[in-house]
Amino acid sequence: MEEFIQERRKEMNHILVTGGFGFLGSHLIEKLLRDKNNQIHVIDNLSSSSIDLKQYLSKLANPGNLTYAICSIEDYCRKPDNKKFGQIYHLASIVGPAGVLPHAGKIIKSIVNDAYLLIELSLKHNAKFVDVSTSEVYGRRETSCSEDLPRIVSPNVTVRMEYAVGKIASETAIINT
Repeated sequence: MEEFIQERRKEMNHILVTGGFGFLGSHLIEKLLRDKNNQIHVIDNLSSSSIDLKQYLSKLANPGNLTYAICSIEDYCRKPDNKKFGQIYHLASIVGPAGVLPHAGKIIKSIVNDAYLLIELSLKHNAKFVDVSTSEVYGRRETSCSEDLPRIVSPNVTVRMEYAVGKIASETAIINT
């Protein structure tokens, strides 16, 4: 039994992180790399990341356990890939007040399509799937909000609301899959 436990500890954990070079993603990558058994693959198109990738990669403690593809989730999922993931963390999204403006009219499609592609990938690999959403799904609040509050779709149709609705739609798809 002890040998079995030791062998299991030696196995690599193959982890996919979308948006891994963004603010949250880069911190998640650093935490995941602390475990030498984690093999991490990042998908990021760098569209909203202000990170200096070369500098960031040089400061990582265990960069040999990190691979990456600079592309969209859609482009990555179109290519045949032999990597099998046990965990998928989905952090990639168009973000920020200024970041969403150039994508008006395409935000919901982007968020929902990415969610569906990653749901399919997680089901194919039987992987644990974690999606990072946003407090925007609760609308503008004067006080803090908790996850037991109802989602709010405002009658004020803005680019910011398109982002929130896209996140609500992807959450719903993920929960129902």
